[in-house]
Amino acid sequence: MSEEIMQYKRIAIEWHYPDLVHERLDENCKPYGDFGVWNEGETNEKFHWTTKLYPKPTDAEMLQWYEEGKHKLERLYDPMEEQLDRLYRDIDAGKLDKTGEFYLGNKAIKDKAPKL
Repeated sequence: MSEEIMQYKRIAIEWHYPDLVHERLDENCKPYGDFGVWNEGETNEKFHWTTKLYPKPTDAEMLQWYEEGKHKLERLYDPMEEQLDRLYRDIDAGKLDKTGEFYLGNKAIKDKAPKL
């Protein structure tokens, strides 16, 4: 199972409330942040909601948010033949940099669907 699926709660909250900070450890190893999700899917799952900015979401709400936004994880690249054609044209034109068709085409897809 992919990391994205295993951590659907964290991902759903980050998409739905982008201003919240996932719980981390500060320089003194003390937790800080608005929420935390650990051991997703295991019997000892931990879900901490420490923010007062929003009400604590239910599991059903988080699953719905994830389902509504999971297209953000999908990168729909052009066919390999088209990508290779662009790469060939860039090599032929001496554009193996950020101005080439290959780079710009793939960057647009990555910008549209960033990996988390």
